[in-house]
Formats: sequence, structure tokens, C-alpha cells
Amino acid sequence: MRSKAVWDEDGFTLSEVLVTMMIMLVVLFALYSIFDMSLRVFSFSNNKVEAVEQARTGLERMEREIRMAYPVNKSSDQNQIFIISPTDTTVTPTLNITSMVFGNDTDKSLTTPYVVDAPSEVIRYKLLEDSYYDAVNNLNVEVTCDTGDKCEVYRSKGNGIFSPLVESARAPTTSPAYEGGLRFTYLDANGVEALAEADVEIVRIELDVSVDEGSRDEGTQTLVTEVALRNRGE
Repeated sequence: MRSKAVWDEDGFTLSEVLVTMMIMLVVLFALYSIFDMSLRVFSFSNNKVEAVEQARTGLERMEREIRMAYPVNKSSDQNQIFIISPTDTTVTPTLNITSMVFGNDTDKSLTTPYVVDAPSEVIRYKLLEDSYYDAVNNLNVEVTCDTGDKCEVYRSKGNGIFSPLVESARAPTTSPAYEGGLRFTYLDANGVEALAEADVEIVRIELDVSVDEGSRDEGTQTLVTEVALRNRGE
């Protein structure tokens, strides 16, 4: 009886152990893939929500400021509102698709009311890779956003340097940045694209926010708003 009991205590064969290990490895890899995918989806969703919310906040600020744009103090035409640079009040003959320069009458008590007549009242929006002050050469440096760059929507006031307004803006797909993440379209009162500055009554802003740009999990969200110019003609 004793020898029979010992004889019945069989173990696993080598082939059985190897098959069991392979099955366990397959199951573990499957569980790891599910866990990894869950983390990717969670992280991507959080990043996208954060980027879109930031873009929405920046877009709302742009909308408020553009809506309140005032005419430039130019004797030939007080109705012009878009200007070339904060150092003068020259009316631009073309309407830029990737940047915008205009004025808000922010200090009515110090200057002519309802007219942009001081450099400090000029606001600029532009899609850039970076912007900083070069102390050695005493000038503001604007780094153009090109294909493959990490781009942001920048804002400046007066003669100051640009500061970031919206991060994670989509980089342009062509050079120069005609297809970048910030685009302005200028419309007349009928919603048709205007050919001259004097005809502009509405500004359409399109903002593309890119999350995890360049990775396989990249996602883009487009935000669009149209702004009616309230102070046109004052």
C-alpha cells in the first residue's frame, strides 16, 4: 500500500509547465495592454479637455477685445480700425489671415475718446513659436512658427513683447504659416469675405488646438467664433 501511494504522486511534465507558462504570459500581456490603453485614453482625454478649455478661454478674450476695436486716429478715414504696427497708425491695405493688429481705446480720459491714438492702445495677436526680449540688442524677438514647431497664440499690447495666450495651437502644415492653428477671416455685413478694410463688419476667428502633436495619439479640436465689430463707424 505504501509503495502504491508513492507511485500515485505524479508531477507535471516539462511540456506541461512550458505550456502553462506560455498561457500565463499571454494572459499577463493581454491584461497589461488593456491597462496601458486605459491609461493612454485617460491621459489623452484629460490633455484634450485641458487644452480645449484653455483655448476656449483665450478665444473668448480675443472675441471681447476684437468686438471693442476702435477706429484709428487717421485724418483721411476715422473708420479704419486695423493697423500695421504699434509704432504708427498706418492703415494696412491687406487683411492678414494669420495675425491681427487693432486698437482698443483703453484710456479714454487721457486721449481722444473712441479713437486709437496712442501706441499703448494697440493689441496684436499672432501665431508664434516663441517671443522674448533680447537685452543685448535691446529688441523684442519673435520666433516664427513653422512646420513641426510647438506653436502658441501670442498677444501683445503696445510696444511690449508677446506673451502666450493659447498653448498647444496646431503647427502649420505649409511654410509660411498659412495653414496654422490661428486664422482670421474678414467678412462684410452680409457675411461675404471682404476685399477692403473699410468693408469689414465681422471677423471670424478659427483656432485649432493640437493635443500630443506628432504622436500617434494626436488629436485636434477646432474652435470657431464670429465677432461683430460694434464700434465700426464711430
